[in-house]
Amino acid sequence: MKQDYLLSVIIRKINAIKGNKEAKQDRIAYYTKYAYKLEQIDKQVINDYNFKYEVEQYQKRYDELKKVEKLERHAYAPELNKLWYKDGTCVSVPGKQTILEAVGL
Repeated sequence: MKQDYLLSVIIRKINAIKGNKEAKQDRIAYYTKYAYKLEQIDKQVINDYNFKYEVEQYQKRYDELKKVEKLERHAYAPELNKLWYKDGTCVSVPGKQTILEAVGL
């Protein structure tokens, strides 16, 4: 099937990238989960796509995750939620309910 072939191409391209295993596994899991959507995509689009950039962006999010101390959540005012880092700084993350969601994973 076309989707199996395209998925194998994507996995091969992602595995060839040097970088964090977590970010690569995350992207492979994503493309495997949504493999049925690959039927609608042309092979040339996949060949031209920059998977390295995508893995690098997820790598940055995993690096940020390591710096997070806690997520301050407000049950009745979720627009006040804050993500606290180990260095004492915080970032406003309105409506985010988990640390992974706040970091972008």
